[in-house]
Amino acid sequence: MAALRPTDTRAGRSRRTRRQWHGALGYAGDHGWTIIKSRGGPAHAWGVTRCPGGCRQVSAFSTPRVPEDHARALRRAVDRCPHSQEPEDNG
Repeated sequence: MAALRPTDTRAGRSRRTRRQWHGALGYAGDHGWTIIKSRGGPAHAWGVTRCPGGCRQVSAFSTPRVPEDHARALRRAVDRCPHSQEPEDNG
């Protein structure tokens, strides 16, 4: 397998999807969700995000099939949860 160069489109896509996933994790954290990283066992989950009320939990997979959909699903869960808090305005 050939090494990816920074100019390769596949390398650019991985950076974009990583950015989307980090944005979704930040979005969940801003709304009061807890992010718990796995201990590193033989699981496929990188960690889990939990709502402040405990009614919802979304697994965060380290290698999701479609990373953009995975990030979108987390944002959707945060938006639909009745316990999500509005982010504080620091301005």
